[in-house]
Amino acid sequence: MIEKDAALGYFSGHADGLGYENVPSITFTSLDEILKFIMEARQSQVPEFTQIRFLETAKRLYHPPLPYHNFSHARQVLTDANVILRRCHTENVPVNDSAVVFAALAHDWGYALDHTSIGFATKEALAAFFLGRALENLGVNEEIIKLSEGAVLGTAMDAAVISNEAKVLRAADLAGLAKDLPTFVHNNQLLKEEAELLSGKKISWSDWKTGTQKIVEFFLSQDIRLTSYHDDEKGNSRFHLAAQKILDEFMALPESELTA
Repeated sequence: MIEKDAALGYFSGHADGLGYENVPSITFTSLDEILKFIMEARQSQVPEFTQIRFLETAKRLYHPPLPYHNFSHARQVLTDANVILRRCHTENVPVNDSAVVFAALAHDWGYALDHTSIGFATKEALAAFFLGRALENLGVNEEIIKLSEGAVLGTAMDAAVISNEAKVLRAADLAGLAKDLPTFVHNNQLLKEEAELLSGKKISWSDWKTGTQKIVEFFLSQDIRLTSYHDDEKGNSRFHLAAQKILDEFMALPESELTA
């Protein structure tokens, strides 16, 4: 007999400390039953009115508004996530849409707060906590809550991205790195302004560019594979090639073009 939570954890790859530690009441007698349960859990959705109520909550929890990590950014991440979700559905990659939608809209909740002072190791852990409580209040089922929380936790810089929901969200959150140079420059202008606001210190463009290069190169050391779109006709990662090209162009820009 195989317990429900063990099946979710070890066959879909997202338990591992994300809340599947309690002894469950459901058991399975075959691998086919496990796979059927996982597919249904991944595809189960929530009523439209619940999503609308959550959208209203999402707007309120991006307060005070920040230059970059605000509700507009969350909506852009959701837009990019929807593109990835469509590719996943086309290729039958199991992903729970509702979990990704919730996580995309909430992944930077509480960003302006000092997370360590209230007992959270990362900003992503704080956002995941807020998200879990909000979904509980809306009566969302436990499986979707855990998938949503895990997706948010997967956006942390050094996170081990395991579930497909986390992969979709992380890829969507990083999509701006590989769009075009004007988008990349604009995002950096907002991020720099935000960092100065939160730290109370001015940052030179020279120092900012050095820090940005280290961060982007760290992300480029990772790989997120979900669908065949990942590779171009030569088998190279589309994201990695585009992001590296934009980073190189950004690093070569004079300060006058960054402050315009």
